[in-house]
Amino acid sequence: MATSKKITRFSLDIPDDGFNYSVFGLVTSEPDYRLSFSLNRKLNINLKKHDPIEITGSDGAKILFSRFTDLSDHPDEFYTLAVNRTGNKLFSRKYNQVDYLFLKGGTRGSEGFNKLLTSLRNLEGITAVFHIKEKEINIDALLPH
Repeated sequence: MATSKKITRFSLDIPDDGFNYSVFGLVTSEPDYRLSFSLNRKLNINLKKHDPIEITGSDGAKILFSRFTDLSDHPDEFYTLAVNRTGNKLFSRKYNQVDYLFLKGGTRGSEGFNKLLTSLRNLEGITAVFHIKEKEINIDALLPH
C-alpha cells in the first residue's frame, strides 16, 4: 500500500515594518561561504555567518539552513543569503531548483532592483538568477533576529 507524503506549507504575511523586500533565487554549485565572499566583493556588502534558519520538519526533527547576513554598514538596508537545500530537505519546495535565497530589505524602495539583478547575473559561478515574489516565500524566516 502506497503512503502519501505529507506536505508542509509555510505562509506568513510580509512584515509591515516599513521595509521593502527583493528576493532572488540563485542557482550555483558554489558552497555558501564562497558565494557570500563573492557577493561581498561584487556588491560591496559585508555578509557574515549568522544563526541558521531553524525549521521543524513533519517528523518533528529540527532542520537547519545556513544563513549569512549583512547588518553593519547600511542602516537603511540589509542583506541575507540563505541556503535553500540541506541534504534532501528544502526551505522552499516551490523553488526546488534554487540553491540559495538572497534577500535585500530596505527603506529606500525598489530603486536599484535592476542593477542588483544584473550584478547577481554577472557574478562568476552563478548559473541562473530568478526574482521571487515576496508573497511566495517565508520572508520572516529569512530576516535576521
